[in-house]
Amino acid sequence: MKKAIAGFLILLVGSITGFSYWEGILAEKQWRLLLERAASSLPPGQTSTTYHRGWFSSSSEFRLKLLSDEEPVVSKGDDVPEELMLSHTLVHGPLPIIEIVKGRAPLRPIMAIVHTRIAMKGRPFQRRTARREEIPEGRIDTILNLDGGGSSDILVPPFTSTGDTKREFLVSKELRGTIVFTKGAQEVSSQVQWGGAEMTIRDVRVTLGKMTSAFTYRSVTDQLAVWKNVISLGALRVAWSPKGKEEITLRNLNFVASQETKEGNLELHSLSRVKEIMVRGQQLGSLLLELSLHHLDPSAMAMLSKLESTAGRLKGSWSREAIKTMKNRQMDKIFAAILRKSPALDMRFQWGATKGVFNASAKASFDGSDETRVKNPALWPTGIEADALISIPVALMSDDHGQPADTAVPSGTGNPGNGTPAVSSLPPLTTLLSRRGFNSSAESVFLARNGDLMESHLTYRRGHVLVNGWPLELLMQRARE
Repeated sequence: MKKAIAGFLILLVGSITGFSYWEGILAEKQWRLLLERAASSLPPGQTSTTYHRGWFSSSSEFRLKLLSDEEPVVSKGDDVPEELMLSHTLVHGPLPIIEIVKGRAPLRPIMAIVHTRIAMKGRPFQRRTARREEIPEGRIDTILNLDGGGSSDILVPPFTSTGDTKREFLVSKELRGTIVFTKGAQEVSSQVQWGGAEMTIRDVRVTLGKMTSAFTYRSVTDQLAVWKNVISLGALRVAWSPKGKEEITLRNLNFVASQETKEGNLELHSLSRVKEIMVRGQQLGSLLLELSLHHLDPSAMAMLSKLESTAGRLKGSWSREAIKTMKNRQMDKIFAAILRKSPALDMRFQWGATKGVFNASAKASFDGSDETRVKNPALWPTGIEADALISIPVALMSDDHGQPADTAVPSGTGNPGNGTPAVSSLPPLTTLLSRRGFNSSAESVFLARNGDLMESHLTYRRGHVLVNGWPLELLMQRARE
């Protein structure tokens, strides 16, 4: 009986040891994939990775240089270049008993549980920014599932850091986040919440309110991914002068950026919105800026990403001129591929003031149907078409210029499709301009009255610019009279 029990215990210990080592091999493979995926999104040559595998646990380090190659740091003694260091301890599965007992691992088979410490390294960082002991190390706890996917919990504790003088300090509130990923980080989603921060450098104080971030990512190819990032910031305040009376405050800031595929094309989009702007306590309104790129060739964009990665790896072994020549040679092919898809750009800007909303919008596109035009940069302007519309409320303009005129250039009175009108056919100068309402003749030439709005409609076709239907060169000539 005793022999049977002893044999069973030996078999159990051997099985646990063997399974743990085997899971360590699998965990190393999956962890390296995750680190490689993280490094691929960063500038080449700025990261380094080490890994040491044991029987029951392994260790790894991921280092990111915080200075580019153009900003070298010469090490002297114990001085080392500034870097962000992630130190990982991987506890192998399938059942990490100690971690389960401590409540840090689930009661189910897993590949490994990874504990990561986040730290800033390098004495130059310590001297210039803060005393190292005042900045606590952040922590990331990751569970690697048997299928290679997993999840991470992020925590950076609050801290207060002082610089070389009492007039330099940083106060940061707690930061928490979660990350969920599939095998090899082919798909990633994250949520981050930060309580905010306050930084003071002499007479300048910057305050950040509560911030949240939501990020999703999906790999399409090795060089191409679709993603979306949404960031919300409660407030941003910048105050300066010895008594802090000079200040700018932005409230309710929202930023959205995305890269998506649609009908075989790549679409890029960004939206920035500030709901309230205040300067010295005075309300200035709200701001919105939206940009979109349509009909981009996915393979060409992947080639562009690969080219930048290759150029980064060649730094140090190739001269700058050689890298520039290589990039220029490849860029001609990439641009041609992009133009064949007939890319388009949309832009929208909006300023919401108390007396009205200033709007500006623009659309531009390239006709890539002509292969001769695509291959000849000198012909590119002939393939571009653009339209822009600027709309300003009359009430908004009266703040700076008094009451605008009742007469201005009639909107759309030009006839761009039937030739160019002669200078003599333009309306009289007294109709085009109103010196009573504007302090610049050119200003009223380019703005046409449309009800309660002053508008300027600009078009570009085959190298010619029209303003409210009139050729730009003729309006400029009349404005100089």
